[in-house]
Amino acid sequence: MVDMIFYEEVIDAFKFIFSDYRVFFQIGAVLLVISLIRRLLFYDYYADIYMSVILLIFSELMLYIEVGYCSYISLYTLKGRDYLPHLIINKKLFFEGLKKSFAVYIYTIIILFLESFKTLHFNNNNLGAICIYVAIILVYSMMVLGLMNRFLNHGSFFQTFNIKGMYTIFKNIRIKNFLLVLICVFFAQFSVAQCIFPFKSDSFFLNILLVVFPFFISPAVLIFTKRFVALHIRQLFEDSAYSYKLE
Repeated sequence: MVDMIFYEEVIDAFKFIFSDYRVFFQIGAVLLVISLIRRLLFYDYYADIYMSVILLIFSELMLYIEVGYCSYISLYTLKGRDYLPHLIINKKLFFEGLKKSFAVYIYTIIILFLESFKTLHFNNNNLGAICIYVAIILVYSMMVLGLMNRFLNHGSFFQTFNIKGMYTIFKNIRIKNFLLVLICVFFAQFSVAQCIFPFKSDSFFLNILLVVFPFFISPAVLIFTKRFVALHIRQLFEDSAYSYKLE
């Protein structure tokens, strides 16, 4: 029964990718613009400092819009809606992306601090390095649980750091289910990170692929993972104490 549910969730998420071509290409266009601007700025193709700052701010604002929209995909699915929300740029969408992005930034800073601490103090100490890696995995897991808790509490920023809420959610999830959610979240974040911190290559063919990635691959990965994880969470919590929050 569980395998059948999992199979149905995967098929549903794949079909959902192209359920609205207009939205798919809108997401791709936003990510492509972000990627091109970052590529322009990070690799010294643009020298004017003032225009560089303006472009960087513009790309950051577009990022918040994209992150906010992806949150809406998850929220619509949790509420039982089987269609992609329209990408309408407004204040609510922007602030949703801003809140979620800053929550992720805080956890990312902690992870980067732990990584730097490992490099400085445990570079030649295998046991110490393993402990730091365990701590990093724990912090990343807390971030994912915090984001889940946030969705189940009306998008509250502070619920992303509510330890009690995280623990309650974790008790309702089997380890293998949670690992699946972790993997999906990682791929979703990687697809966005590739646009924010674009790779550089001397190969013309590879550079073309790196431009195609944010326009075609990234939106597909984002829509699939957001839909799949939200379907999975809805299924997991359907008969739990959180079921009323899914309506």
